[in-house]
Amino acid sequence: LVTVLFSVCDLLFSCIILSQIKMFTTLTLRRWITCYAVLICCLIKAQTVKIENTSELIFTHVIYRHGHRNPLGTYPNDPYKEDAWINGYRQLTPYGCQQLHELGQYLRKRYQNLLSNNYTASEIYVRSTDTDRTLCSASCNLAGLFPPHGKQIWNPSVLWQPIPIHTVKGKEDYLLKRSAPCPKYDEVFKKQTKKVIKQINTLYTGLFEYLTPLTGYKHFSIEKTAQLHNSLSLEKQAGMKLPVWADEIWPDPLSGTMKPIIDILENLKQTHKMLLFNSPEKARLKFGFLVGTIVEAMRDKLNKPSFKPSKMIMYSAHEGTLLGLIHALSISPIVYPPFAACYMIELYKDANEIPFVEIHYRNGSNSEAKPVHMPTCGNGYRCPWEIFQKVLEPNSINSIDEVQQACKIRNTSLPNSVIRKFKI
Repeated sequence: LVTVLFSVCDLLFSCIILSQIKMFTTLTLRRWITCYAVLICCLIKAQTVKIENTSELIFTHVIYRHGHRNPLGTYPNDPYKEDAWINGYRQLTPYGCQQLHELGQYLRKRYQNLLSNNYTASEIYVRSTDTDRTLCSASCNLAGLFPPHGKQIWNPSVLWQPIPIHTVKGKEDYLLKRSAPCPKYDEVFKKQTKKVIKQINTLYTGLFEYLTPLTGYKHFSIEKTAQLHNSLSLEKQAGMKLPVWADEIWPDPLSGTMKPIIDILENLKQTHKMLLFNSPEKARLKFGFLVGTIVEAMRDKLNKPSFKPSKMIMYSAHEGTLLGLIHALSISPIVYPPFAACYMIELYKDANEIPFVEIHYRNGSNSEAKPVHMPTCGNGYRCPWEIFQKVLEPNSINSIDEVQQACKIRNTSLPNSVIRKFKI
């Protein structure tokens, strides 16, 4: 590149000399300068692309929300009970499986240069929460990511192969499940959100009093909005007839606009979900162990050549897991994750073997992942590894003993299955 630039400069200098002796017109000289300026820009751009392409992806964490599911439950006056749903409440739907299968195919294309063409046990570790919908989502995703080839085909009519998915009991899952017991979190949540929740309940008193007899709840409040909206929205998607009041237009105090009740419920549900993790302390208590696990796995990948899994750790989890994680990672913007939403936390080495991290987010199925900004890492999307470790240290919990201490869990010995060991 430098040689070419010198040649161009020599030529331009010659042109200037020639113009002085009237062999070049001013117009001709301008044309030459323009052409070579464009050439210089193209060469610089090509060199920049070449430098960027020398970065090598060496490891990734993939964490996603399960696919579309049936309602988790319903409100007391709902005419549709559990028998209205195939397989009942909380189960993954066929569409949900399709969403995760498509995600698996997307990951196959994205990581075609990282993963082997065939499933290789030493390259990937898959962990799921202990619920049917997340376990099934992981199975559907892996079917899209690792279709069998050659000797891996055990039945030509069934292009699927078994891939292990690991889990622990929900009450012991301090890695992925926000419902794992943590007395300190309960104390902090109440202290930090009691006033806000009271203000919201007061602001929406008229709507909540209106909904109480219609829904059958003894007392409707913001805490009930998630279950009510969950039921109504999934019933609407399934083509079921909603009660008339669900689409009634009602004043929304927060936005100052008139909206259908079902839309107001959605906004309130998301507001309440955000309140679960919207402080460093709350996010750390619930998902600091996950952050610590992610950082430790990347550190092991860099420092231990024999570290396994060697390419990918995959987590099949919930909306709460993703919301808690992004608060604990201090990334922006905070996006409420739909079904099949996915974060990819990728570890690279640049041309000088210096590691850095990028985070990408895919907002549901049939979309392209986009880079996510970590304000604590500066203005760009690349976060130098040393800075990544440093800024996440206050948000990390690094052992199960630390979990017990942070959560103030007393007289309880958590089983070894909780400890984060990626046994393949």
